Amino acid sequence: MVWKVAAAILVIGIFSFLFWRNSVTQSPSYIYDKYFEPYEAPVNLRGADIAGMDDDFMLGLIKYDQQEYFEAISHFQKAYERDPQNYTARFLMGMAYMSQKDFTKAEPILKELSEDDSHLFQDQSRWYLGLLYRSDADPNNEEKATEVWGTIENDSIRKKAESLY
Repeated sequence: MVWKVAAAILVIGIFSFLFWRNSVTQSPSYIYDKYFEPYEAPVNLRGADIAGMDDDFMLGLIKYDQQEYFEAISHFQKAYERDPQNYTARFLMGMAYMSQKDFTKAEPILKELSEDDSHLFQDQSRWYLGLLYRSDADPNNEEKATEVWGTIENDSIRKKAESLY
């Protein structure tokens, strides 16, 4: 009789642990913490690379690299307002918002960039937008993430996204 009770308690304990572990590893905050890595900014620019480059953009790159995201956002915003074709400033502004977990400000930027094919950040924007959706507690956003990730063309980025379907 004692063995049956001990076995039943052990089985209940194992299933409880597995259920808890699965719910934690699929939680939005766990997914964000595990998969979000800030995009690496190109700060090692020299000579001809920086000639004529916007001062606010340069300061934004420096602040972003130093993980001073609030200041980086301010500089990127100014650079983007002066040059709406500065997709790097726009993308890194979205990344700075993501780094601060300010998803409401990151989402429209990443959505805009993921739909525009006139720059080099389209697939990266799609990856981060999908991650933003998966990091949200709204279950409807899981479908949005899958939809956005389905449009990624870069193989390595697509494979990373597919691991979260």
